[in-house]
Amino acid sequence: MSETREPSKSPKRKGRPPISDQPLEEFTVRLPADLHDAVCRTAVRTDQSVAEVTRQALRFFLTHR
Repeated sequence: MSETREPSKSPKRKGRPPISDQPLEEFTVRLPADLHDAVCRTAVRTDQSVAEVTRQALRFFLTHR
């Protein structure tokens, strides 16, 4: 006797929410310890991720030159 299995329902996708509708590129940088610490402190103070603080800083720098 074979058992009939119900099709499994895919759980909702977990993980990070999308930050853009556009394709994203990964960009890795090395930072001096003092700059990394400043980014981390800002992230904690503003309740944002380190990545979001970094994106905002880079966007600000590039648009205000």
